Amino acid sequence: MKTPLRVTVEEVEKNFDFIFSLVERGETILIEAPKGNVMMVPVNSAYSRLEEEKAAEYMPMGPMAPIPGVTLPSDADVRSYVDETLNELNGDL
Repeated sequence: MKTPLRVTVEEVEKNFDFIFSLVERGETILIEAPKGNVMMVPVNSAYSRLEEEKAAEYMPMGPMAPIPGVTLPSDADVRSYVDETLNELNGDL
């Protein structure tokens, strides 16, 4: 395995198109960020298509059967939570 190219968040922001083209050519990029590092890694598109097809074979059709003892929130509760969280995040910006 090749050693990843190490760059900062600022370098990626300034040179995203170039960095992306490197990943498209097979390079792995390690982005060093204050809250944790992130990697940009090329993925063989044929491999990912095969994995998606394999996963689709096991995906249930229609709504999932309930799991005994597990209660999921309603769609309205989820939407309310998402709206509240987004409002808080927007306030932080």
